[in-house]
Amino acid sequence: MAVRPKEMNKLAAPNYGSYHAGSYCTSRTYFTAIDDSDSTIVTMKCHLWGKCETEPDGHYEGGELRVFDHVEVTGISLFEMDRMLESQVGAIGDKKYHILIEEHGFHLLQHDRELHAYCVDQFEYGRTVDLNIEVSFSELLASQWGSDVDDEDFVLEDEDDESDSEYIEGSDFGEFSGKDSDYEQNSDDNDYKENVDHNLEWLGVENHRKEQLKRNEKKECVEETKGQIVTNSDTDDDNSDIDVAPDSGSDIDSLQGLDEEGHSRPPMYDPNDADNPNLEIRQVFTTFKEFKEAVRTWNIKWGRPFKFTKSETIRCRAICPNKGCDWSIYARKMKGDHRLEVRTFQQKHKCGFSYHNKSVESGWVGRKYVNTFRENLRMDYASFKNLVMNENKCYLSRHQGYRAKKIGRELAQASDVDQYNKLPKYINEILRSNPGSTIVIKVAKDYCDSVTKQGKFQRLYMCFARMKKGFLDACRPVFGLDETFLKGAAGEVLLTAVGVDPNNGLYPIAYAATEGETKDSWIWFLTLLKEDLKIEKDYEWTIMSDKQKGIIQTCDSVFPGTDHRFCVKHMHSNMVAAGFKGTAMRQALWKAAKATTHAQFIKRMEAIAELDVDAIKWLEDKNPAEWSRSHFRTFPKCDMLLNNICESFNSKILDAKVHYCHDGGIEACCHAKNARK
Repeated sequence: MAVRPKEMNKLAAPNYGSYHAGSYCTSRTYFTAIDDSDSTIVTMKCHLWGKCETEPDGHYEGGELRVFDHVEVTGISLFEMDRMLESQVGAIGDKKYHILIEEHGFHLLQHDRELHAYCVDQFEYGRTVDLNIEVSFSELLASQWGSDVDDEDFVLEDEDDESDSEYIEGSDFGEFSGKDSDYEQNSDDNDYKENVDHNLEWLGVENHRKEQLKRNEKKECVEETKGQIVTNSDTDDDNSDIDVAPDSGSDIDSLQGLDEEGHSRPPMYDPNDADNPNLEIRQVFTTFKEFKEAVRTWNIKWGRPFKFTKSETIRCRAICPNKGCDWSIYARKMKGDHRLEVRTFQQKHKCGFSYHNKSVESGWVGRKYVNTFRENLRMDYASFKNLVMNENKCYLSRHQGYRAKKIGRELAQASDVDQYNKLPKYINEILRSNPGSTIVIKVAKDYCDSVTKQGKFQRLYMCFARMKKGFLDACRPVFGLDETFLKGAAGEVLLTAVGVDPNNGLYPIAYAATEGETKDSWIWFLTLLKEDLKIEKDYEWTIMSDKQKGIIQTCDSVFPGTDHRFCVKHMHSNMVAAGFKGTAMRQALWKAAKATTHAQFIKRMEAIAELDVDAIKWLEDKNPAEWSRSHFRTFPKCDMLLNNICESFNSKILDAKVHYCHDGGIEACCHAKNARK
């Protein structure tokens, strides 16, 4: 039977640029030079009415060539190409667009994104786009009639045959005018009339494109349920390097998870799923670092090795190093966007699970368990190693374990430079939330950074207003002094002053982070403490301490009239070091320290002499007012023999001691407020 062609619309077609025709086998160069390097105009060479042949080499056989100059690439799509070819050269029918890639043959363009990316890539190669197009009526009509139809069954009669075609005006549907023809019907025409689908006359290119997209979507869904990964290309690297730019509405929808029909697309990578990533084709990543981390975590999760074979500024590829395994993933930056998209992904590994996975690196382990170290910075190596090996089903060597633990702790604490850079903000926040607090920073002399023009940190003194007021209003005039080492990279020392509350509990007063425990640092700390507590009558105050280096001379210099007591426990340790050992000697010393009268004290000193006369000579150098209750003054109303208030405070800040100055100060502040609970 014969089918007459429909007349094209008389409306003006969109501005696709001008075109000129030529034969397929021609030596003429169809290229119009464009001076503007930022232009998005290309010259499009369309091979029509022929076939794409793959034997012996990929070539387009037969047909004609149509060339369109000054074609705008922005917003170009397969649908727009259909409109252009139908309105300009009358190429009506279902079209398949192919591009010829060297060494790989023809590649079918199935999405608008591929067409746009291919056109954009040609900006660097003369701005000439070659498209090999196969035009067919079979698929178009078969999709409407519900049966297989060959192109040979339809013969388009000559449009100039006015005797056989008479059209009706006033009908406009899509790019075609649906026009009924009045002519004599033969038997074939009667059969056509009885079996034709009435919706056929209303078909436009737009409806056909929607039907085709629906079929492609159904096909993808079926393949995904079978566990297969559907890619846009069956070729290798060059074919997968096609860039993408979201210049059209449909492309933007695709990036956001919707296609032209509103169906779901693979979403953007969620950093919250970093511990359990899900890799998909066309998945979008924000940075290359994010992509590489997700690939590493994914392979470690499945116990498979991998390696990056291509890692450049615009693309990245990873493969499985095991022989016979074709697992691979490839991502490339999108045009006009800093993000990158997964182009090809062969999901299944052919190699087996490996417990000794070379993909497991100490850096990855340390980054993964940062939050674990933030919660428990003192986690020991054995517990950490067992945790990593049990959760990831992998082997971790001793060297990897220690290095990973170090990296994790450093990331949890941040670098020492970052911590010290936060000090100004930390101080401003304390002064804002605790008005009246005293904070003093001292920088090293004769030092100035050549870049930042800032000095070098040396000391920090802090005394909170509320703690100071509470001590002066309700506590006895007694406080202890002690020092403890901070475990940061700077190797600082924390000097502390701790008082006694009415319930004989510890009451932190002030502390200072200094470069070391020296006479100069103690004088600096005690001078600021004396000014904060407004101590004018030194004789009313009592100081308890160990016999640390420089502290005795400092107290005599800053607090000349105060009573200075020493911890009996530390004095006994010094006594043992001098050679006076034994349980009897220890018990005799404590009885002398607890004596409440002078007569009782003399009697108990005689008991020590009976044990060892030299011990009495050693104790003669120690003033009894410094270590025995029998000689304490009654004004402080405190008979403590141990410096436990400072030792207890130091035990409370063990976790804070391993932090740097900024974080350690925050935790010490929290412990200071909760120490009395």
